[in-house]
Amino acid sequence: MEHLATSVNVVLPLFLLMLSGKLMKRINLFDQRTLDIMNKVTFRTFLPVSLAMSIYNTSHENMAQPSFLAFAFAGTVLVCLIMLVIIPRIEPENARRGVMIQGIMRGNSVIFGLPIGMILCPDEVGTVALAVAVVVPTINILSVVVLEIFRGQKPAPRKILRGILHNPLVIGSAIGLLFWELKGLGIGIPQAVYTALSDFGKLGTPLALIILGASVDFGLPRSHKRQLLIVLVARLVLVPVAGVAASIAAGYRGAELVGLLIAFGAPTAVSSFTMAQEMGGDSELAGQIVVWTTAGSLVTMFVYVFLLRSLGFI
Repeated sequence: MEHLATSVNVVLPLFLLMLSGKLMKRINLFDQRTLDIMNKVTFRTFLPVSLAMSIYNTSHENMAQPSFLAFAFAGTVLVCLIMLVIIPRIEPENARRGVMIQGIMRGNSVIFGLPIGMILCPDEVGTVALAVAVVVPTINILSVVVLEIFRGQKPAPRKILRGILHNPLVIGSAIGLLFWELKGLGIGIPQAVYTALSDFGKLGTPLALIILGASVDFGLPRSHKRQLLIVLVARLVLVPVAGVAASIAAGYRGAELVGLLIAFGAPTAVSSFTMAQEMGGDSELAGQIVVWTTAGSLVTMFVYVFLLRSLGFI
């Protein structure tokens, strides 16, 4: 019963915050332009600060090992490579191929995943944050490459590198690591600044979930049902089950396993819709993937957390 309560307490707050966003949108507290601005501000300020503070607050004894980060990176790349082999064999249209591969490999690790890490392992959330910091830029690179391949253009390495270096989440993680290292040398952030940054970062996750709830439309799909079903099964069942099983076999437990669960099992990132629009992918299918993986993950993530807690892995 304790594990069931923990699982409910992990998933239900996410659902309620998303629901509050949907209700606020329904009663016209904000329009789409306001949502776009709020999303930009959250992504560029609140979430990077939240990531940085999560890393800074992690004790040096609990910091993730390089082998763990390498495992998260390798797992992300492997999923992409497998999908590059499978999806073209079952989907004839290039505009859908890239979108499907991106939908399967590109999890919403920051907005959906980090809150789970904060609830399950509050004292070691820096480990989860570092996993996210490795996975996010990796997926960004792979998504650009995949969408360019199926658009028929050669990926531009300089553009990809510039996008990584300018990514606010990458910058936030780098700053967090820098100040974490300084803390180990006895140079900490002054208390007044620390308090302000902590309060600032705490705004990121709830605001991002409210925006996500207001942005998605949980209407029944009118088209692309076959493609959507393939992505749903792959993203929410096949990838997380295989990824978590491999992680357990490799010996990962606790916060490290939570970080890998988030990397493999989070719903498709909202930004995948925007990228599909900009790079010639099927944006209608991309939007449906975001909506339905988000809805489905509320169930699947509950199940995964419950099972892993019951078996003593997290």
